[in-house]
Amino acid sequence: MAGGSYSNLPAPKKPYRLGKDTRHVDGVVRFRDLERELRQDKKHCKVLEDENGLNDWEIERARDLRSRLHKANETGVPAETLASAVYHREARMPILGGWWKLVETYAHQPQGLVTLRPQGFLVKAADLYEVRPRGLVKRLKNDFERNGINAVPGFGFFGLDADFDANRDQGVWDFHFHGIVVGEKLQATENLREARKYKNHRIHPLEQGLKPSPRVQVKEGLYNLPDPITYCLESWVPHRPTTLHEDGTRTRSTTKSAIPSPYLQQWLIWMDLWSIEDFIALSNLTPTKEGFRIMSP
Repeated sequence: MAGGSYSNLPAPKKPYRLGKDTRHVDGVVRFRDLERELRQDKKHCKVLEDENGLNDWEIERARDLRSRLHKANETGVPAETLASAVYHREARMPILGGWWKLVETYAHQPQGLVTLRPQGFLVKAADLYEVRPRGLVKRLKNDFERNGINAVPGFGFFGLDADFDANRDQGVWDFHFHGIVVGEKLQATENLREARKYKNHRIHPLEQGLKPSPRVQVKEGLYNLPDPITYCLESWVPHRPTTLHEDGTRTRSTTKSAIPSPYLQQWLIWMDLWSIEDFIALSNLTPTKEGFRIMSP
């Protein structure tokens, strides 16, 4: 796994423009459009006005962020922060477009959408600011190295994602990765199921009562591009609350909704601290000014 500069990636060209191109039979582009993200930023501005439940440091950060988002909404110039849905869209488009081109170039090789939920990625809401996304990415990269995934032909790209549950232990963030793996590396990634960190026999206290969820999920074959690719790097993080039953079990909501306050404000403040590359893990790929280049194992 190597790193170039994501800022040097070229702008996507036809037919890999996320906002204009699709492989859906109906021709409808599913990628979130600019108008929708503008509305989202206006909602975030309104949410940041609510300072209930925030400490002094958070209030200061929230006011600064709200000011920048408001200015962006007024001028049309995106605020350079991942807390802005508009800027997040702009930042990820060259990355996703490059991944899309790779996937179609190597469509003759095995491909799959992979979700990885390593142990130790659950975080209490009160501890969110202690989380460094680059640190979680490094842990995943170390897992790939230790389990020989980087030594296998093919490539993979992953984005760090999260769900939130306000009903567990005063709020719990469930961090995980979604990615695309191509070539022989797909089978090697499936073999992570045998690695200690990816087995379900060890249950974290924050998982008590929940039905075990596979820590390695692989869906072979990619359809309705670019949807599986854009799924790997999204700006919207959902609330998936659990319900505690009399027998001590919990069930997770099957629907996704907006994160409630003050957790949404805290998430936006946290996102304001990072760059898009902090959320990305690559296996045998590196970004260049020509696009993503495949590295030899």
